[in-house]
Amino acid sequence: MYTPPVLIGFDPRPWILRLPFDRPPITANEARSASGHWGGEARAKKLVQSATVNVVRHARVPLLNIVRVTLTWHAPDRGTRDCGSLSPMMKAAVDALTPPRAALLAGTRTKSGGIRKTTREAKIGAGIIVRDDASIVVSETLAIVLADPDPRIMLRIDPVA
Repeated sequence: MYTPPVLIGFDPRPWILRLPFDRPPITANEARSASGHWGGEARAKKLVQSATVNVVRHARVPLLNIVRVTLTWHAPDRGTRDCGSLSPMMKAAVDALTPPRAALLAGTRTKSGGIRKTTREAKIGAGIIVRDDASIVVSETLAIVLADPDPRIMLRIDPVA
């Protein structure tokens, strides 16, 4: 069972992290595409989650109480792009900030005492926020910077006092 560390003090500095992508692995248009397949979307989300966990751990981001999160894509050209299309990537990145969870096997007891019918897959997580609901992640902002000579995706985590 995951036990979060105790918070000591408040560090107001933002954490600005470069994710290892030069373009989003998943966008809203790709996620709902009729020609797409749910398996490709799931793989892209896991890719974003594992990359986010690795970057957060490497940067040694501490446990944070309340945060604002900004995802910025520095696109390589001036193509027409919609900020809202980054929402599936943002969701995967924010999910990766929460604690990891062990797999729950079929046949084991549920919290209510029943028997679990299906296996629930393990979840990777950096564990720097306790949950990703609106009481912890107070805002999620999406941005696109066009024609940047250094294409990249940046994740900014701002602690809130």
